Amino acid sequence: MSEETLLSFILYKGPKPITLQSLPSMFIGGLDQLLQMRNVSQESLDNALKHYESGAYARTDSQSNLGSLNDLVQCYKHSIESEGGLAHCDLTHIILSINEMPQRKLQWSNAWDVTLLKLTSR
Repeated sequence: MSEETLLSFILYKGPKPITLQSLPSMFIGGLDQLLQMRNVSQESLDNALKHYESGAYARTDSQSNLGSLNDLVQCYKHSIESEGGLAHCDLTHIILSINEMPQRKLQWSNAWDVTLLKLTSR
């Protein structure tokens, strides 16, 4: 989840375990795929991804961000379970729908609108 935009997606790991070494490339791949699903231009994609040459991990010190993350996790869990689990759900549709939900933290805008605004204002 992006703290600024609340843009979120799920990394489905498959049979291989996620490690600290594999997570950055998985994240970049997931973000690239997510932005492509919304038909973001290649120029905007390149611009957005050029800042992710390395990754760092830390706990958040923001209760507000942690609350937003927990709310999004619950939305994903509910949506996946209501569609029959990971083996049966349309994960693309779920990700797109959750990012279209109005968010109080975003003054009732949604993650897509805020993200697209940030991408086009660079």
